[in-house]
Amino acid sequence: MPVRDKSIPILDADMDAVIRLRRNSAFAREYLESGIHTRTFSETLLQYSGLSDAAQLRLKLFRLQGFEGEPAGDSLRRKIDNWLKGKTTATSREQLIRICFALDMDLESAQNFIATVGEGGLHYRNPVELTWLYGLRNRMDYNRVLNLQRMIACVRIGGEGTTAEIMEEFSKVRTVDEFVLFVSRKARSLGRLHNTAYRHFRRLLAILTGPESSPNGVEEETYTVRDVVRMYLRMPGQAARGGVVASILNRHWPDEVLISRILTRQVDVPRKVLTLLFLVTDGGDDDASDSDDPAELFADRYRRLNLLLDECGFCQLDPRNCFDWLALYCMYCDEDTEVSERMRQVLVDNMSRDGEQL
Repeated sequence: MPVRDKSIPILDADMDAVIRLRRNSAFAREYLESGIHTRTFSETLLQYSGLSDAAQLRLKLFRLQGFEGEPAGDSLRRKIDNWLKGKTTATSREQLIRICFALDMDLESAQNFIATVGEGGLHYRNPVELTWLYGLRNRMDYNRVLNLQRMIACVRIGGEGTTAEIMEEFSKVRTVDEFVLFVSRKARSLGRLHNTAYRHFRRLLAILTGPESSPNGVEEETYTVRDVVRMYLRMPGQAARGGVVASILNRHWPDEVLISRILTRQVDVPRKVLTLLFLVTDGGDDDASDSDDPAELFADRYRRLNLLLDECGFCQLDPRNCFDWLALYCMYCDEDTEVSERMRQVLVDNMSRDGEQL
C-alpha cells in the first residue's frame, strides 16, 4: 500500500482554485486545461531518484541494461533519452518496477512513485507484487527477485484475506526461506484483486441499482448496470476530443462492459471508477454531513473519500492530478446538484480552446 503524503494541505493553490472557481464553469475549464501543472515523467523520475540533474539520472537509469526484459545498448539509451525529453512515458507496471530497482528506491519511495505514475502502489496480497515488496525492502538485485518469483510460481492462491492481515505478518519476514514459507502458508489469503476496493464497489453500486422503499412503503424499481451507466456514469458528451480533457476522461472511464467485468471479478476495481461511484452516491455514508454549507459539505466529502481511497490502498486525492481536480470541483456543490451536471458544465457546455462549441 502506498505511503500517503500527509503534508499536502487542503487549501494549497490548486485546492484554493476549486473554491474560487466553483461557480464559474468556463474559468474552471480553462484552469483544467492550462492552470494545473502536471509533473512530467522526467520531473517525477528526478523527484524520486534523489538526484540533482538529468545527466546523473540518465547514467543511473542505464543500469536497466542488466535487467531481464530490458533492451541493451543503443535501444535502451534511446528509450531513456525519450523519457527525459518528454517524448514517451513508462506506463507498464513491470517497467515502473524495474525503474525503482535501477534508481535504488527504498520501499516507501517506490510505492509512492508507482502510485503517482500508475494506478496504485504495489498490492500486498498479490504474490508477484509481494516479491517486489520483499525485494525493495531488502535491497535485493532485480534479477534475484525474478528468481524468487519462480520459486513461488507453483503456489495456488485462494483470493481471500485482507491487505492489513498480510502486511502485519509480512513485516516479520526476514530471510528468503521465511518468505517462501510465508507465501505457501498464506496462499489462501493471497489474490491478485483488491478485496476491500471490490467490497466498496459493490456497496456503492448497490445504492444505484436499488431497490429502495419510498416513504409510502412502496418498493422502488431496480436498475441494471446498463441503467446505472446511462443515468449516472455516462461520459459527459463529446468532451474527450483532445488535450487534457481527453487524458482525464478516456482512461478507465466506466462503461457497461467494464462495470460488468469488475462485478464478475475479471478485472480489478480502478481508482477512477471507485471515485466516480463515491461522487455519484456521496459515499453512501450514514455519517455524512447534513450541513447546508457547501464548504462544510466539501470538507466532509474530501475527508471521507480520502479515507475510502486510503483503506483500499489507492493514492489520496491530489489536486495536481487533473482527474482528481475535476472530482474535487464536483464535490463542491450542494446536495441538489448532480455530479454529472457539474462535469457537463465544465467539460461540455463551454467553448473549446479553438473557439468552437463542443
